[in-house]
Amino acid sequence: MTGILELRGVSLTVFLGALPCEKLFPRRVDLDVSCTGNASSLPMMDYSEVSSSLAPLSGESFEFIEQVADRVFRLLKARWPGDWSVTVKKGFPPVNPTIECAVYTIAD
Repeated sequence: MTGILELRGVSLTVFLGALPCEKLFPRRVDLDVSCTGNASSLPMMDYSEVSSSLAPLSGESFEFIEQVADRVFRLLKARWPGDWSVTVKKGFPPVNPTIECAVYTIAD
């Protein structure tokens, strides 16, 4: 039997951006993570551990949301078995015309 665990709206505060002005202040990025795995031995994992394992990433510096997603993906894959999906959302990137958010997903 297969199960899917989803954690939506996980918030990290990181320095993010390719432009120097974007890295002057930390910004919040939202993550959605999900893991598909064997559901025969419930629970699949302690989601408070999953969430707290991401906390050390706060305060780190990244140029692109793809790098944030890759870092989170590798961290989760190394600790918990299963097929992971990580989506990172960066609100209101500095572009003209404005856009609500940029979103990137990495998955098995």
